[in-house]
Amino acid sequence: MKQVFLKKEGTPVLTLFFAGWGMDEHPFMYLPFSTDVLMCYDYTTPDFDVQLLEGYQEIRLVAWSMGVWQAACVWQDLNLPVTHAIAFNGTPTPVHASMGIAPEIALPTCERLDQRNLDKFRRRMCGSVAYAAFMQNAPVRSVEDLKTELGAIITRSLQLPVPQCSWNMAWVGKGDLIFLPQAQQLAWQTEGVPCVDFEVAHYDAQLLQQLLTVFPWTNN
Repeated sequence: MKQVFLKKEGTPVLTLFFAGWGMDEHPFMYLPFSTDVLMCYDYTTPDFDVQLLEGYQEIRLVAWSMGVWQAACVWQDLNLPVTHAIAFNGTPTPVHASMGIAPEIALPTCERLDQRNLDKFRRRMCGSVAYAAFMQNAPVRSVEDLKTELGAIITRSLQLPVPQCSWNMAWVGKGDLIFLPQAQQLAWQTEGVPCVDFEVAHYDAQLLQQLLTVFPWTNN
């Protein structure tokens, strides 16, 4: 995977952000971060440089969409010293009949991915109102690159056991058309993780900004 600091000024706290499939730093690089932020994206390979976490007294994990699963895999395998962890519009079972995206939807999405279908996906991800704003700072990656990444995510998530991690809370978008809210609710109920619902789509810039910049972590 790719790891890039969106902010690195030597703060004692690190926000570790696992973004969703198809992302890069462009939609997030202009946010007013209050801590150092290390963003992870492009899960074509699971490699994670844990040395980038050295020196931080506290690590707060924020994961969105497919990043929820990838974050849990890294967190579990490397025993990361995470103090707080929140998942947003994703599950530890990203390709699953009842607790993720159904295989009969995920597999054809990958196989048929082209520019037209990518645009359709992004409209469903954002909702019609937010789509234009998202595209102003859209990820700069090729369709073939995104197709390779999605295929790798699908393959690994179906082969590996469900990662077991201690999430503090899951945020669920009631208007999510990618990870359906009922699938998220069932997944987190199964994991014993409390959920809170929001009237948002799969991608919501305001909620992601809140999670990454001003979320009152000390209250959780």
